[in-house]
Amino acid sequence: MADVRTILAFYPIRWSVELFFKQFKSVLNIHKTEVKNN
Repeated sequence: MADVRTILAFYPIRWSVELFFKQFKSVLNIHKTEVKNN
């Protein structure tokens, strides 16, 4: 069982990383559509 404090410390980091990847994927999708249109 991991320490609750370490979980609370790492959870925001994991959340920000997931949010970053979601934004990164959306940017890639926008880039793909721009390439298709041009």
